[in-house]
Amino acid sequence: MTLLGKSALAMVIPAAGVLVAAGGGTAHASGNLYGAFAAGINTVSHAVDYPTQAAADDAAIEMCGGKTWCTIKLRLQNDCGSVAEWGSIGAWGNQPIYYYGTGATAADAEQMAISQVPQSSWLGGTLIGIFWGSSMRTSPFIKDTACTANAR
Repeated sequence: MTLLGKSALAMVIPAAGVLVAAGGGTAHASGNLYGAFAAGINTVSHAVDYPTQAAADDAAIEMCGGKTWCTIKLRLQNDCGSVAEWGSIGAWGNQPIYYYGTGATAADAEQMAISQVPQSSWLGGTLIGIFWGSSMRTSPFIKDTACTANAR
């Protein structure tokens, strides 16, 4: 190999290394991952690890049953989300009410979701129970929790 050929090769190898290193990332150039929770009557679904919020919203709606039945209730970006359910059993059967929370970890999101449930008082639990036609309320519980892959 000539000296000129060796010089050219010496310049191409480092340049190729830079291109490989720069192109070695994921499809999520910004590093953000998105998720969403959708809810309908007696159903909740989630979708996580999507490259855009719109894609996560669409997936959550589809898993829930479609736009006719479900709406987006919670959006995620690089974090966790949780749904707490608090139901009433009464004249119309089980009538769940959903409360949502987000957090850096699954435990944080669950704690926030549970903290959204009103205390059993006239203006909180009892009034909601009367509205739903219930005679008995169930204890709140975590129905669903999900995190994006890059949540802390």
